[in-house]
Amino acid sequence: MNPKGFALAITTGLFGFLGALCYLLAVSKGPVSLVVTLTALYPVLSILLAVIILNESITIKQGVGIIFAIGAMLLIAV
Repeated sequence: MNPKGFALAITTGLFGFLGALCYLLAVSKGPVSLVVTLTALYPVLSILLAVIILNESITIKQGVGIIFAIGAMLLIAV
């Protein structure tokens, strides 16, 4: 066993557990239709992290899609 791989596997499991716990708490406190819709937009967060951390570029078409997704999130949450 590789200690680094073992540590990464434990960390991944811990974050997965915390994510599921936060999702369940959100569902218990808010309407399911809103929670599910907002959590379905997680790729926007992944894209933004890729731009910030990995210095990836976004095309204009992708940028417009991200802006629309964030706008939709705001409209749904209100």
